[in-house]
Amino acid sequence: MADSDPLLSELNSAESEPPMLHHKHLPSLDSKIERFIGDFGWAQFLQASLVSFSWFFDAQQTFITVFTDAQPTWDCTQLNDPHNSCSSASNVCQLPQNSWAWDRPRHTSTISEWALECSPSLVQGMPASAFFMGC
Repeated sequence: MADSDPLLSELNSAESEPPMLHHKHLPSLDSKIERFIGDFGWAQFLQASLVSFSWFFDAQQTFITVFTDAQPTWDCTQLNDPHNSCSSASNVCQLPQNSWAWDRPRHTSTISEWALECSPSLVQGMPASAFFMGC
């Protein structure tokens, strides 16, 4: 008798199926941004281009310190002297000043120009640190 009642059969079928959930779609972050500032247009493109172009000059100044603060190379000047034990594997700080010379002019690096070759690494890094503090 329960099978013949249409109301009971509808209730039984409704209980066997999962209930329908109503999903609320929240707006995404992109849609919020577009709602407040608008779509990406020429004004945003121009602003992004100008900001990117200005970073070029900052990067150039940063890369200058890579070359100016580099440890320059040196060579022995008195190779034929039997009392001189100068070689490229020697420590430049333990050699007499007149037994070696820089490969390039002194002004190519702050280390060679200011005679920082035997200074601690903290002192050798001071020119770059002073530059970045100024920035």
